[in-house]
Amino acid sequence: MISKDMLISKFKNEARILKHLAAKANTPELLDFTFSDHQRTTAQWMAYIAIIGSAAAKDMLNDDASGFETFTDRYESFDPSTFDATLDNDLAELITILEAASDEKLAEQKT
Repeated sequence: MISKDMLISKFKNEARILKHLAAKANTPELLDFTFSDHQRTTAQWMAYIAIIGSAAAKDMLNDDASGFETFTDRYESFDPSTFDATLDNDLAELITILEAASDEKLAEQKT
């Protein structure tokens, strides 16, 4: 099993990469881009990526859907210009959740 510290380190690295990529989506055309109709725009994907981590962790560790109650509000009010700060806040919340979880609880999670 991967250690908590290693998992957190991996999440931090992913956040670093995501912030680099998000900086490339800096025009209205790129933020509104979709590959086809009925798909998320780049801005919508940025919102999802920036806030899904802590919501998913809460739901998996609590065996309920309480994390997605706050996810919806945060998703609908997301501003792409705040991507870095939003991702940093979510990462900090995710780390707090993971650090509070027991190793046994993390080991039993398969998703």
